[in-house]
Amino acid sequence: FFAYFFVFLFFAGRTERQLTRLTKVYVFSIVLMCLHGIYLIYIDGQTNTTFVSGSGRFTGFIERENECAAVIAMSAPLLLVLCLTRRVTTLAYLALPIMGLGVMLTGSNSGLASFVYAVGAFSLIAFGWRRLLFLGTTAMVSIAAIDFWARDYLPAAFQRRVLGALESGDIGEAGTFDHRYELIQEAIGYADKIVFLGMGADQYHSPRYFEQPVHNLYLLLWTEGGLLCMAGFILMIGAGLGPAILALRHPGGRYFAACTFSILTLFLVTTNAFAHVYGRFWVMPILLSIALTHAANNAAHRQQTSQYPRGKPDFLGAGPMKATGRRR
Repeated sequence: FFAYFFVFLFFAGRTERQLTRLTKVYVFSIVLMCLHGIYLIYIDGQTNTTFVSGSGRFTGFIERENECAAVIAMSAPLLLVLCLTRRVTTLAYLALPIMGLGVMLTGSNSGLASFVYAVGAFSLIAFGWRRLLFLGTTAMVSIAAIDFWARDYLPAAFQRRVLGALESGDIGEAGTFDHRYELIQEAIGYADKIVFLGMGADQYHSPRYFEQPVHNLYLLLWTEGGLLCMAGFILMIGAGLGPAILALRHPGGRYFAACTFSILTLFLVTTNAFAHVYGRFWVMPILLSIALTHAANNAAHRQQTSQYPRGKPDFLGAGPMKATGRRR
């Protein structure tokens, strides 16, 4: 509640220019992290260090493989909205494949699905069918080219953990899916006995057999805090879709709406695969997308009202009304 509500209230009151600058710095830091991972794995060949796990998976500044991939995926819509609204140079589009390679370096199945969803959901909302057709064709050609010419150059962790599951269609090869499914089944059994009062914060692991928290945020909130705790979290995050809906009403707001919608829905979906979201790295892409969209809505509203200083347009669109109420 503190991270996703109070911090947002302190954070979101900045001007559009300040929020744009913050977004640029954040996206640049994510791209820099991906470039750092490319150097460590492809050039330096590190393993079992702070930024690379013993199995050769990139953990990044976040120091967790799956979480690193998810945060990179949630940052992709922020990059796209900066590019499409011409807040950065067109060359910034080159950062998108760098972020995609960063996700592959983590060897995360959920991270790859998150990245595809983030870019796909953004494109569906922001673009028309002609541009979607072009982007879809380009993506398929790129995937075919990588599979034919650059397959051997893909990260070893990606080939071992992700590519094998994609080719065989066996979800059991996708990392630790089977074990996570066992944890989910056990958590459902606990949730059946809990309605309003749960076990307490961070108490889920104490009475358990597997001695690991369930990798599903909603079941974890339900068992530790009760049903109202889980419902409140969903409502609190879902409220951020309000600025996205308002953004669709003014010209140029579709890109901001696509950014906020793709990031929030991705966060709500990916938390089905994570134990908790207490880490501070989760908060930034969510707050930036909502705050940036809210600031863009305010700027559009000020622009509209400045066009009609003496009154709003009437319902027929025939022009502003005088103070007396008569039509000009």
